[in-house]
Amino acid sequence: MSMKSDALFIILFYCIIAIVMCIFLNNILEDIFHYFNINNTHIYIQQCSFTVCISVVSVFIIITYISIINKKSKFFFMQCLFELKKSHWPTFHMTQMNTIIVILISFIFSVILGCFDLCFSWLINLNLY
Repeated sequence: MSMKSDALFIILFYCIIAIVMCIFLNNILEDIFHYFNINNTHIYIQQCSFTVCISVVSVFIIITYISIINKKSKFFFMQCLFELKKSHWPTFHMTQMNTIIVILISFIFSVILGCFDLCFSWLINLNLY
């Protein structure tokens, strides 16, 4: 990879992170305003989302500048890219099966814990009365 493509990769990486952070922080602010029932929520959310976007993009520009200038951070990101190319990603079917297994095991354990909770609460109520 050339030096120009390395810098482009780093810039794109931070740009994607900045966009994700803007969306994430905007959703958090929206939830906070709805939770506290703040009036004129639509106006506040637009102003805050603009402020959040400006701050996140500013951080993105600073981090990008530092990472391009600093050779250690650039070397770190190049190693990360190299390791990501070597990694083996699961197929869609494998991911789907693992997700189903996790959901089933979580459901089974929640039923078991619910039964224990029901039994213990029944025993405690039996001894108290």
